[in-house]
Amino acid sequence: MELREKILEGRQTTLGNEDPRTLYAMQILARSYRYLGRYQRAMELLGQALEKSQRSLGSKDPGLLSIMHGLATCYRNLGRHQEAMKLLEQVLEARQRTLGSEHPDTLLAMTNLAVSYDDIGRQQEAMGLMEKTLEATQRTLGSEHPDTLGAMYNLALSYSRLGRHQEANELSKKALEARQRILGSEHPHTLDSTKLVAYCNKN
Repeated sequence: MELREKILEGRQTTLGNEDPRTLYAMQILARSYRYLGRYQRAMELLGQALEKSQRSLGSKDPGLLSIMHGLATCYRNLGRHQEAMKLLEQVLEARQRTLGSEHPDTLLAMTNLAVSYDDIGRQQEAMGLMEKTLEATQRTLGSEHPDTLGAMYNLALSYSRLGRHQEANELSKKALEARQRILGSEHPHTLDSTKLVAYCNKN
């Protein structure tokens, strides 16, 4: 962490606050704070980076969209769900327009927006996005890619929350079987699927 702080300070001194390399260093430092659970500090850094990048980068710039995506993650972890949702809607729209609907970065934004919708009770919309994400990952990555299995798990969870228990049960079992085979029975994602299958079996 100390090294990344020094790198940022050095770039601010030599390159200025709005140089893309300085903004990237701010993102890397903010990501480190996020991993440590220091979301408030990460949010402050990304807020500064967003303000500066809006002046120096175009609205479609991948760096700007990455900053917005990271800031939305901080907002969500801090319980600021409406702000997270609004940022993710902007990111998804821009990435669909510039990268296409099946680019990995677009699908990541779609997944996180679905989770954000779920946070504020817009569960039907969350489910619709999760269905689109699963369709796209199956088509582009294959049915047993880890990202596809993650999308499958998310959709099964969404079905369960909406009372669509048979669909949730079938999909969660399919995800669990594949995760056990590919990731192993002790992998955290496999354990998540195991818990979801157990929950679905009760309903």
